Amino acid sequence: MSAEDLGRRLLGEVKEESLSELLSSLRTLRDPQPSSQLNIPALDQLLSIFQAPVPITQIEAPAPWSSPQHSSHRPVITKKHALKSAVIEITGRSSCSGKTQLLYYITALSVLPAVFQGHALYGKEGAVIVLDTDGRFDVSRLRQVMWHYVRQQQGTRYQSANPSSDVDVDALLTAALHHIHIFRPQSSASLLATIETLPNYLLSATTHISQNRCLQTLLLDSASAFFWQDRMADDQLEALAANEGTNKGSETKAFVQTWQALVRALRYVQSTFGCTIIATNWGLFTNTPPQQQQYTSQVTIPSIRPHLPPVWTSFCTLRIVVQREKVRQFVPEMSFMEAVAENDRRLEAVRQAGFSGWVDGWDSEGWSTEIRQRLRTVQGRGSFWFWVRDEGVGIEEWHGS
Repeated sequence: MSAEDLGRRLLGEVKEESLSELLSSLRTLRDPQPSSQLNIPALDQLLSIFQAPVPITQIEAPAPWSSPQHSSHRPVITKKHALKSAVIEITGRSSCSGKTQLLYYITALSVLPAVFQGHALYGKEGAVIVLDTDGRFDVSRLRQVMWHYVRQQQGTRYQSANPSSDVDVDALLTAALHHIHIFRPQSSASLLATIETLPNYLLSATTHISQNRCLQTLLLDSASAFFWQDRMADDQLEALAANEGTNKGSETKAFVQTWQALVRALRYVQSTFGCTIIATNWGLFTNTPPQQQQYTSQVTIPSIRPHLPPVWTSFCTLRIVVQREKVRQFVPEMSFMEAVAENDRRLEAVRQAGFSGWVDGWDSEGWSTEIRQRLRTVQGRGSFWFWVRDEGVGIEEWHGS
């Protein structure tokens, strides 16, 4: 065999793969069978219902030291299944509905380690990107949520026996917070540019200290921050087009084009780094059509009609609605003095009131029979409960009768 033929044969054995495929292989080596995406049972349970496992092919080449008689020259192809990275939308019907507080809890689990001083924290020990379009992401509050979570996992008996461990927890939280990267875009164009530059930023060895961590979560708080600003600009363009006698179809609206570009950029980041994307959203249009709430036989649950373009809605794996539980109001017959006497108890009831979350059933007519059946039989029937207090945030799998 000539040197040219040998070179051609060796070149033909070289396997080409994209950066996304290379990073996916590295993630598989690091965590071959991830048990969950968030390590939050209530949310992972819902994701497992809406996520269809995708087949992946793992190619194992024969060991170079193996002898020909004991090994085939052909690679071994193994078929496996993995969960596709999720996109979760958290919608609130009003302000103070718990959306951002839920993000703090998810962020804490994303960056904390799995174990700390012998106590299970169930953290993912990854990095987090925060696209804080609302400008309200509070690192001080996040640290408080993380502090409470770590202390809760350690238990009161350990805390009382180790009062000096506060220093260790402080060091843990400081180290974890360094792996949260916050960007604050001021417009949709700025948001798109930020997302498009994320791969270069994350793969740089000099811009941050998270090179040795996987990108666990990308948070967008919120997806609707520039909604009215973009719609007004779109209306102005339409008015200008009408004055000039041109017709702008709905497909060519700048608003829709912007969201198409945003989804493309987010999808590229997710396919490259395998991260979970979680976005908050406003609940502008509430509806309770009975035909769209048949997945639960307990109560009639409000759904949220999407106001963002369909390209975003179809991008989401799971859409969740959250709201604060209502506290009984003063009865009309109550006197002023009775109201004053009841005031302290009522304030405490408001403080202790929890938050409910459930699967948004707006598009449930497109759900498969399997999804409907699993939502009927799963604990909580597609809902969960969490609390938000000064000391921190906690999530329960199910609350109520």
